[in-house]
Amino acid sequence: MFWFFKKKKRDEEIEKRFVNLHTSLHDSFSNIKKDVGNVNKWLGHFKDRHDDHHKQFELMNFRINNIEEVLEELRDVWTRVQTAVQTRKKQ
Repeated sequence: MFWFFKKKKRDEEIEKRFVNLHTSLHDSFSNIKKDVGNVNKWLGHFKDRHDDHHKQFELMNFRINNIEEVLEELRDVWTRVQTAVQTRKKQ
């Protein structure tokens, strides 16, 4: 008759351990979910910064190309002016 009480006590202990394990697992997976969410936020932040840097790089590249074109035009004008001055001196 005492074996019945021992079995019941053992079942209660197993159930208590199971509930404890379930709670621990639930908390652990909740923490993992939060961590993955935080990592996702950081990755989004880094992607936004990358996109901003890419836009700034494209703008600077465009401006440098424009400066090079203007310098080339100025060089051509200066060459024409020098040629015109030299031909006037020769005459």
